[in-house]
Amino acid sequence: MSGGNIRLVSNFQETCIKNYLHNYPNTPHICSDIRNLTGNKIHTKTGMKPRELDILDGSPPCPPFSMSGLKQKGWNKTKTVYGKLQANIEDLTFDFINIAKIIQPKVIVCENVKGLTMAPVKRHFEKMLNGFQGNGYQTIYKVFNSFDYGVPQKRERVFIISIRDDVLEKL
Repeated sequence: MSGGNIRLVSNFQETCIKNYLHNYPNTPHICSDIRNLTGNKIHTKTGMKPRELDILDGSPPCPPFSMSGLKQKGWNKTKTVYGKLQANIEDLTFDFINIAKIIQPKVIVCENVKGLTMAPVKRHFEKMLNGFQGNGYQTIYKVFNSFDYGVPQKRERVFIISIRDDVLEKL
C-alpha cells in the first residue's frame, strides 16, 4: 500500500500486530478475532463513516484452502492454527464479507491461495464471490504466480477485486 494512508490494521495474533507496529508505529490497530469486530468499533477507531474508505484489503487465513493444507478435512472443528485454538476458520472469509458490508468501501481486495478456487472447496469460493457481488459490487478474480512478478518463488495466489457499483459507473 505504498503511499496509502492506512486507517486500521486488524489481526487476531498479537505478534503480527507487534511486528506491524514496529515498522509503522503510529498505525491504529485492533488485536482481535474478526468475529468480534463490529462496525461501531471500526468506525470509532478509524473516524470514518460507511462508504468513505477507499480500499479494504483482507486476507483470511489460508490453511483450510491450501494445496498442502487440510482443505475440508478439518472443517467445522476446533484446531490449532497459527499457535492459537481456533474454530471454523474457513468461515472467516464470510466474516470479512460482513465487515465489507458494514464499511462499504469503494474497492475490496481479498487475497488467498489458489486452492480456494479448486475442488473440493470451489463451492465455498463461489459463495464468497456471490457474497461480494450481491452487495452492490462488481467482482472479478484472477490467479497470479508471484514468480511472474519477480518474486523468487513459484507461488500462485488468487486475488478477488470488488468495485462498488457507484464507483464503477464513474470510471
